[in-house]
Amino acid sequence: MRCSTTQPAAQIEKWTEEEVHRWLTTEVKVHETCANKFTEEEVSGDSLVAFTKTDILDLGIKHGPAVKIISYLESLKDGSQRKDFPAFVDCWTKEQVSQWLLQHVKVYPRYAEWLREEDVSGDCLVCFKKQDFLDLEVKSGPAVKILAQLDQLSKNPEPTLKPIPHTSSDQKESPNPHQAEVSQAQTAASNQAEPNELKTDQKVANESGRVQPQFKTGSLVKKTHQPKAQNLEARRTEMETPVLSEVPNITVMIQETLDKLYKEDLKKFHFHLDQYTRSKKKPIPQSKLEGKDTMDTAKLMTENYVGGEALTVTIEILKDIRQNNLAHQLENQMGGLQQHCHSKIVVKKEANQGDKLKNLVTCGGNSLDNYDYFVIVVNKSSAEQVQYLQFLNKLKLFCVLDFDPNSNTPEGLCHSYRDSRWANLHTPSQYQGQIDSVIKDLNLYKQTSWIFCNGRHDLDSDSSKELDYWNWLRDSCSDVEQMVSFICHPEVLLHGKSLIIFLLLSPVHSEEDPIFETYRAFVTKKKEKMIIHISDSQSTLTQCP
Repeated sequence: MRCSTTQPAAQIEKWTEEEVHRWLTTEVKVHETCANKFTEEEVSGDSLVAFTKTDILDLGIKHGPAVKIISYLESLKDGSQRKDFPAFVDCWTKEQVSQWLLQHVKVYPRYAEWLREEDVSGDCLVCFKKQDFLDLEVKSGPAVKILAQLDQLSKNPEPTLKPIPHTSSDQKESPNPHQAEVSQAQTAASNQAEPNELKTDQKVANESGRVQPQFKTGSLVKKTHQPKAQNLEARRTEMETPVLSEVPNITVMIQETLDKLYKEDLKKFHFHLDQYTRSKKKPIPQSKLEGKDTMDTAKLMTENYVGGEALTVTIEILKDIRQNNLAHQLENQMGGLQQHCHSKIVVKKEANQGDKLKNLVTCGGNSLDNYDYFVIVVNKSSAEQVQYLQFLNKLKLFCVLDFDPNSNTPEGLCHSYRDSRWANLHTPSQYQGQIDSVIKDLNLYKQTSWIFCNGRHDLDSDSSKELDYWNWLRDSCSDVEQMVSFICHPEVLLHGKSLIIFLLLSPVHSEEDPIFETYRAFVTKKKEKMIIHISDSQSTLTQCP
């Protein structure tokens, strides 16, 4: 590693934005896209000296480069020498770091995957301290072990790194410390043994700790018999290729997904299922889940949740326990199921609006994982429009700011949403006070907060009457502005992890409209690129100021 040259804080403060950019690309040697984010945010030397790792993460920069930048900055300010590591470590890519962690440090595969997702290459890894690992949810034991093994690299020969085979049955995120060793043993055995000497799939799965299914449904599993397998992983993949039957069985889809979990992860799934509150249905109690296998769990879920909601619950819990690959696979199956069920239905041209809205929200992709949370601001809607907004049920809504006083009446959007999902009804004034207290009192993050910002026609009280613009400006605007400040606080919604959607279902004719004032409040707190507008028609959009 290189030794930093002392630069007193007073001297760094004189740097221009261009000099900060040059330092990042030439000295720290981060990717230019990272350096560009500093320039976009007008970071000159006088602000750079005050930056913390959190400030860098808030720019949307991943954890690996953020740790490296702050490490170089601290050395630059105090003149401390950076610890020396072998040159080959500096040259490791994030994939090679992952290989080293799995093959030599022997950490859980999920930890290696998290570091890879956060762009931790070798030159970033050598800058890590214990707290940096803890911030990535790596436990203290593995964190200390990684740092100790990192120190040993200077005393030992360069380790041999082998490519990590990835198959459809790989479970990178499963916390099985022996997974890498089992995988290597399987590969070696498959290259040497005759077919009759290979272990059966059931035996291999048992040894690796995977939860075993009680049975496989023939209509959903295609089995092929090869006279001689080239390797065990390829053989297993061929035998367990899912094939959708004429009418896919939701219970079996869930069971086959849960079959791919290890025992420890199935326990986590049961725990989250017991705590699940994002549905209007009551969660399944732990007493019913205790000791249940994957099939029993799948049956309980389809009995408790109506129709396809059991699939949605499964996907959301898989994401909660960091089984994103399985969640995405099930999402794709769910999409295929929906397409199959609707393939013979003639849909009017206007019915495309729901899909168009979903495409806008998901940036044109199939996944809803682009953002951690969504904030929706919506104005008055009609009963005809509500049918196209069912995709909102699949978004991880932090809150909805609703300016439609009819929203909780039988034909309104809020009422429709609450038919299938939990939502707590709030007013802007409830978002005042200490952040922790408000989060706890309003049950934020756990359930959607539906905030009525201008009256409710389902309540018969003077305090819930709809106000015209000038009366709203006088009586309610300040509460809404304080609520927006709360929502946009860095401790509530992280920069780059949330998206604010203005869903304009009726025209905004002028600036004399409460929703326009709300837009102003958001713009003063968040970057405009984090706010998108969706309109019911081109005419509505062009009428907006």
